[in-house]
Amino acid sequence: MRNDTVARKDVLIVAGITLALAGLLALPFVTTFIDPQFQGVPLYLGTDEGHYTVRLQEGLIHFFGNTSNGIYSNPSVYGLQPGGLEMLLGALVGWTGIPAGHLIILLTLFGAAFAFPLLYGVLRQCGISLKSSCIGAAFYVVLFLGPLRRVMHQSVSFPLTLLALLLFLRFWQKPSTGRAIAAGIAMGILP
Repeated sequence: MRNDTVARKDVLIVAGITLALAGLLALPFVTTFIDPQFQGVPLYLGTDEGHYTVRLQEGLIHFFGNTSNGIYSNPSVYGLQPGGLEMLLGALVGWTGIPAGHLIILLTLFGAAFAFPLLYGVLRQCGISLKSSCIGAAFYVVLFLGPLRRVMHQSVSFPLTLLALLLFLRFWQKPSTGRAIAAGIAMGILP
């Protein structure tokens, strides 16, 4: 009974901190939707977000051959890196019709906010106490809040990296075929 109560308390603490971080991350975006000066144009937090927006839009409309270049509808220009995350997101949510600008906001909010519970989970799997894991994960997320709000890399790829690490640690502690497959899939998705 005591372990169940402690586990429930852990979940509530982590969920509360995650929601608080998501709220903190949402503030710049909420202000752009409330302030009439922005006229509904999403806030770009970095100079390269326009390129990521184009690459993501290409993935969302299933024009996968062009996701690597960041130049809209120009298949003669080849990019320097593959647009793997953009293609994956396009395949997963392209059917919804959501524009890339709005999806970027959602990815930023959820990706960076979920870095906290994933990093907390990695620290707990390494045997670190609840309090130290919460403090360490919160410190990391707040310290790197700027980079975590960047589209794709870091807001999507970093939580995927943490998920892969967490799944691998769980497999390492208690090996099973299912855990090996889950960890392998998570590591295979990484850019």
